[in-house]
Amino acid sequence: MSPQPPATPLNISVTTPSEEARLDWYREDPLANDHHHHWHVVYPRGLPVEGFPPPRRTQPRQGELFLYMHQQMLARYDTERRIAGLGPCEPLTDYGGPIPEGYELQGYGPRPSGSAPTNLQRVAAVEAGGAEAAAAVASGAIGLTDGGSAPLDPNVLGCELESSAWFPTPGGGRAPLRYRNFHGVGHGMIASASEDTGFGGPMAYVETAIRDPVFYRWHRHIDDFSAEYQDSLGPHDLGQFAADVAFRKDGFDSPDIALCLAEQIEGAETPGFDFAAWGRDELGLDLELDGPTTNELLTEFVRSDLALARIPGATAEEEELIPDEWLRGVVHLAHKPFVYFIRVESKAPQPQDVTVRIFLVHHADAEDRRMWIELDKFKQTLEPGRNLIARPDARSSVVKRKGLQVPGAEPTPSTPGDVWCDCGWPYTLLLPSGESTPEGTQFKLMVAVTDWNEDHLGEPETCGSMSFCGARNEYPDARPMGYPFDRPVPGYIRSAIRDQPSMAMRDVNVRCTTIRPTN
Repeated sequence: MSPQPPATPLNISVTTPSEEARLDWYREDPLANDHHHHWHVVYPRGLPVEGFPPPRRTQPRQGELFLYMHQQMLARYDTERRIAGLGPCEPLTDYGGPIPEGYELQGYGPRPSGSAPTNLQRVAAVEAGGAEAAAAVASGAIGLTDGGSAPLDPNVLGCELESSAWFPTPGGGRAPLRYRNFHGVGHGMIASASEDTGFGGPMAYVETAIRDPVFYRWHRHIDDFSAEYQDSLGPHDLGQFAADVAFRKDGFDSPDIALCLAEQIEGAETPGFDFAAWGRDELGLDLELDGPTTNELLTEFVRSDLALARIPGATAEEEELIPDEWLRGVVHLAHKPFVYFIRVESKAPQPQDVTVRIFLVHHADAEDRRMWIELDKFKQTLEPGRNLIARPDARSSVVKRKGLQVPGAEPTPSTPGDVWCDCGWPYTLLLPSGESTPEGTQFKLMVAVTDWNEDHLGEPETCGSMSFCGARNEYPDARPMGYPFDRPVPGYIRSAIRDQPSMAMRDVNVRCTTIRPTN
């Protein structure tokens, strides 16, 4: 069946050059913007300000999560750019220079193409902060306001770039961090390139920043600092934290990963449906049954009325940042719900707890560790011998689960006014869009199984996203965020996955069944 056109999107912005407007639908997705807003509410910088009450608490590993959350947004953005026929996002490194992309959002100061920042004080501050960040990455240590230094790690680096109020020291205390706020000052610097209409450019506000193409260029520059530091650590030993399990392999691909659309599973919409029991009955543990599976996941552009949670205590001016009319008749991406069925052999003689990690990458980017998109991460208990794991996409640790009403969704705790519940990547954007062609777009789907006793991965404490929004206290995964792609992979990534018994990979197509919206 040929793709069907979606309804015409709302024209609330102008992007130049015109080819950049191909991704207006992605950058302006209200649910993605809502996620970015809530993340910065859940994780405030918490910097002390004279004359104001003590800062809100920052969280352990907040700096690391700041880097990882934005790195994942970049992986998704560059994947969509490739699907749209655009080149990868180039980092913004000429701090005071002209910005090629122009962007005008209704209600905000416009930035014509080629405009340069006008706040030279911020330009100078960003130049100084960038030089210090580069020196920290090169030396492996960060200077502190008391004259001392602290060794660099992912959290310390993130705290330097985002300038959280504190970060843990090796001795367990708190160390004073100089206030550069490289990331935030950069946002303000870029916003000063917009015409001054009294409200500033969208880059000045966490509610709207990700709508602007330059947001991704700025964060690509920030992520380059992180990637350079990660590369300096050298490759992982992929067997170090591997669970005692084995997948079957057929060359690079494994027959032990199967996918089913939820609509292929009779009874899937029933609350409490046992997907694992269905999988054992219909698919079997050793491919002996010919149940319904798919090699293709489906997306579509739809028009919806979307309700966004307001920030508790927001002022009337803050409420106006997202006018109600923006939430009616929104054209956005959605996908057909699906379920993972993963067969794996446990080699341990007794039950073992493992962490299952699922990633997706565009086939052309499989050797770029920064392009692997995390889809899920969860704890599972395996019995000795062959096991079948069933995991509906609605239970993804990446997405905000509050309010989901799709097959496999579970009731989640929610407290009125709890901003944690409103933080998380949109379920509707779990998958990249895929091409609107009969062939769709080929991706690689990877599963890695690690030892839970080493990971101590727990279930999310809130209805927000564990992978994108963390937890109220300790982040429930001892591995670095994005493991195993947080550092170089020995040799070729696909070969490393093939050669590691606890990892498996398969091809999957993602196809969009509607024509892509244009602005």
